[in-house]
Amino acid sequence: MHAQTDRVSEFYDDNTGLFLSLGQGTEGTIHRAVWGPGVENRAAAMAYVDGLILRRLERLAASVAERAPRVADLGCGVGASLCRIAKQRSIEGVGVTISAAQAKLARRRIEDAGLAASVQCVEADFCALPAGLASVELAFSIEAFVHAPSAADYFSECARLVAPG
Repeated sequence: MHAQTDRVSEFYDDNTGLFLSLGQGTEGTIHRAVWGPGVENRAAAMAYVDGLILRRLERLAASVAERAPRVADLGCGVGASLCRIAKQRSIEGVGVTISAAQAKLARRRIEDAGLAASVQCVEADFCALPAGLASVELAFSIEAFVHAPSAADYFSECARLVAPG
């Protein structure tokens, strides 16, 4: 593992509990509220970016009409966004987090939400994804890309993960 990757992993292992208890969200999201157009309250601000992803998924739906679209959340944290999306739209989802603590919380969240048949979380570095991940139609990161030790590695892995087209 890269030294910066180790530091990020340790940081999130050590601080995720604080983010969840002191952060901006009340539903387990650890990213910041985004007060985009039409947002009138904190709950909507916490869900704003997830809404953008859902709209993108709607545009992709026709290209994979025979099955649920496959989605990857690279830097998924505790899986809140991926679960929110999966509750609103049928998907096959995989979340990737570098933090063992976050992976454990995400897996529990997925199980508690009844989404284990369609959503999973893996503990891995999104700049060096494990072999064997199924290709996806959509990959996203919310506030996670900033932690990538290499933009080139991040986008190379995205290009490998996202199916052509």
